[in-house]
Amino acid sequence: MGLLPCLAVLALLAGEARAEGPGLLLGSRIVVHPGLATEFRYDSNVFFTNVRVGGALPAAAFIMRLLPSIDISTLTLRRGGLTPHKVDFRFHAGMDYREYLTPDPNINRHRAIGVDLGAMLSLFPRSAFSVDLYDNFLRTNQPPFSFNPYNFDRHTNVFGSRMRYSPGGQRLVLSFVYELGYDGFEDVDGGPQLSDFNLLYNSFTLRGSWKFLPKTALFVELSQMFNTYLRPAEDGLRVNSFPLRTGGGIMGLVTQKLAVNLFGGYGNGFYERGPSPSTAVVQAEVKYKPTFMSAVTVGYRHDFVNSLLGSYFDLDAVSVNYSHLIYRLTLFVRFSWERMAFQGTPEQLAASGVCIEGEVMPCVPQLDRVDNYLLFDLKGELPIRDWLLPSVGYTLQSNVSNGYTRVQSVIAPVSFVKHEVWVRLTVRY
Repeated sequence: MGLLPCLAVLALLAGEARAEGPGLLLGSRIVVHPGLATEFRYDSNVFFTNVRVGGALPAAAFIMRLLPSIDISTLTLRRGGLTPHKVDFRFHAGMDYREYLTPDPNINRHRAIGVDLGAMLSLFPRSAFSVDLYDNFLRTNQPPFSFNPYNFDRHTNVFGSRMRYSPGGQRLVLSFVYELGYDGFEDVDGGPQLSDFNLLYNSFTLRGSWKFLPKTALFVELSQMFNTYLRPAEDGLRVNSFPLRTGGGIMGLVTQKLAVNLFGGYGNGFYERGPSPSTAVVQAEVKYKPTFMSAVTVGYRHDFVNSLLGSYFDLDAVSVNYSHLIYRLTLFVRFSWERMAFQGTPEQLAASGVCIEGEVMPCVPQLDRVDNYLLFDLKGELPIRDWLLPSVGYTLQSNVSNGYTRVQSVIAPVSFVKHEVWVRLTVRY
């Protein structure tokens, strides 16, 4: 099964954008934004599989989600503060509780609690030299690919420091970012030992930009990462890497209706063993506002990404987003396609279960595994008050792959189709 695209979707759900209401003032400088969202969702394919085993799969269920949150921050000038601060901070805490509304114990045992925490401290935010310190933690949960009694529980945490220098009229901006990150899984009885892939990484990014027009800038960027597995494998099944990316581009307004964010450059994975990418790196986004009430954004990305299957995958991704405001109703439409071509040594792919036609005994490694992950999202929001927001949506997910996996005793393609319909009421003051 394609674990990576499914985990990516759960991370996306956990990190949805948060609109804020008026807030509760504590004194003259601190504002608190409590929130609670209640959602009911129908999921046509809980276990991400189209395999029909005994008539029970694919399994559908209704889901209830409760998403309490709280945000605490200083009152900035943008939000009504009277004077600029030399120190600003922001703190966020949220939870995502999921309950499967079915008497079937094979499904309702997968109830889960996700957590997201974040904090940022900004020093001298309106000065020529500023410093940001931040930390973000995310816990996500994904059901397995069959009636197994466990979830895939993943923890990620990023601590970072960002220094920014912008002298004079702020046409020139120089920045340095350091991040220390952790990406890891919890082990479960009877399940795969995914903690073998727990990863620690360090990242350094240098960036310089020059604003040659009032709202348009040229930039150059250099980034270096150090990916280190916490359980090194002498057999070469887990390979440390030191990805380097460098390049430049342009960002900002081209016209009053057209904005671009274009980056092009070179990337090298520098994997210690086995195949290693050496490729062009492209990230492009074009936003056009045909009317005051609408906007369309088209994006493309060509890159490489560290992977649980093999060493890494080559990524090509295309996305289209459209939003339209009709009186108070806002409509959002999103489509994305990601092509992931997995790379690694035959031994790595075999150890990950990437075998021709899914046959693991013996396993003949599949060297051409490609997943095509498709996502279509449709959402409508109609604010009743600035703190009360009902919304409704539909999501289609699909993975079209030439890979295979074992579901119970059946060898089957990892391709799947998943439909979700949901309605949500958000109160965020």
